[in-house]
Amino acid sequence: MKEKAAINVNNRKQKKISHTTGTLTYAAKIYQWQVENNKDAPPNRKERFKITHLKKGSKTQYIDEASTQAVLSLEQKEAEKRNQNIDITLEVVEDIYAEVFGVEKRNRVRGMGTGYTWSDVPFIHTEKRGISKEVEALRAAVEEQKKVSERASMEQISQVSSSQGETSMPQMQSALPDEALA
Repeated sequence: MKEKAAINVNNRKQKKISHTTGTLTYAAKIYQWQVENNKDAPPNRKERFKITHLKKGSKTQYIDEASTQAVLSLEQKEAEKRNQNIDITLEVVEDIYAEVFGVEKRNRVRGMGTGYTWSDVPFIHTEKRGISKEVEALRAAVEEQKKVSERASMEQISQVSSSQGETSMPQMQSALPDEALA
């Protein structure tokens, strides 16, 4: 038992960012924020982070230095996107969140509370592990092969049509593979 406690103490020391929800769940804290601010929709993950890491009773001070730095980094990256004339959509916010905190691992979703999985968060950035990387590479290879095949078919059609002069459209379409017509 003491061994496990020592491990837990060591793990707790490695924690850099604390939250301020106390005994409230993240869902209850977000609902409370929605009611106080007359918002219909829940906030994105960047705003959730800010809400759950503010000092009690403050609108600008965060619970620890790591939280403050994370919020500053989130705000700075968003400002950079705005300066590049990029609309700040939910997808862009998720890109920024992943840049600051890294990708989500092991089907966990940080900053949302318990019960959320990757499929619950649109545009989430997740780790690619083992077989996922291979499947993604194979999909890219298949897509590239389709493009090469389509180009070859089009070149073949143009050669046939130039050698025959005028060719009717049905004759050209019959020379195309079924995938190119779809």
